Amino acid sequence: MSSLREQWPWNPGFLKLMLWVPSSLGIVAVAGLYPVAGPHALWFLTASVPGLIMRHVFGAVGKKLELLKQDLQDKTVDAYEALMVIGKIQSPGLAVLAGQQLQLIPLAGQPVTLALDEIRFVKQNAMLPGKCLVGKIAFHLTVAGHSRLAFAVPARAGSRWATILADRKQRGNANTIP
Repeated sequence: MSSLREQWPWNPGFLKLMLWVPSSLGIVAVAGLYPVAGPHALWFLTASVPGLIMRHVFGAVGKKLELLKQDLQDKTVDAYEALMVIGKIQSPGLAVLAGQQLQLIPLAGQPVTLALDEIRFVKQNAMLPGKCLVGKIAFHLTVAGHSRLAFAVPARAGSRWATILADRKQRGNANTIP
């Protein structure tokens, strides 16, 4: 099992935190304030409502990703849950590395399949457009025909994938103008 920092908000560890942290804070507040505020302190129990909503929304995303993973179980591929940016759409999905192909399968938008030879340049960091990611590695790809193509995977997978994509990075650096 990976650490909590390498997990996404739709993973079970985060789903438990989304439910228990606000609920626990509400219960502690009611217990501490009931002697002073009386029945009005019960309003602090509504602190669990945002946690329930987030757990429900991210839980649905997690279930959809599990269904996508089940389709890939028979194949010998390296697949990880990812956050991806394809054009203007940012979506959770699966990043799949199979042989000499990289496939990005988002929950929203169209899947993208690339031969590794099509990738001209790879930039690696810990950020996607508008997001700083902790415990993740983001890959920004330069590919003909795509205006913006990036994805982030957990650091454990990203370090392996970085070595596979490294020759694209070096080839891209050699072709760039300083």
